[in-house]
Amino acid sequence: MKLHKTAMVLLGPLLIYAVLFAGCSNASESASSSSVLGVRNYMQNADKHPGTIEVEGVVSQIIPSKNLVALIDMEEYKECKVVTCALLRLPVFWEGELPAVYDVVRVKGELGKRDGERLFIAKELKKVGKVNAKE
Repeated sequence: MKLHKTAMVLLGPLLIYAVLFAGCSNASESASSSSVLGVRNYMQNADKHPGTIEVEGVVSQIIPSKNLVALIDMEEYKECKVVTCALLRLPVFWEGELPAVYDVVRVKGELGKRDGERLFIAKELKKVGKVNAKE
């Protein structure tokens, strides 16, 4: 189990970045407001949303040493009821207090680079709820 977690920590960011810019189709918006995008919608259409944008998702992982939060789409969470089964994870850099896994957050920021890696750089992060932890 420990080896599996180590592999996820090491390989997870690579997969996140690859999926973030793959440009998949069949986007669906999951956020509660039409001006706020769900994680799936944003990631599948990131090039269509230059500049500052708001994205809402469920926190699936935090990496405090790098100020990183991984968000998954609310609809993906609803489908599987866990934060570990989502196909798309949005890496978010945030310099403030990090939220907890299972928090529903809304981030405002834009796509950028940090330490040579492409990710979403949040200027604002607001907790808007929490989902029930079933894991």
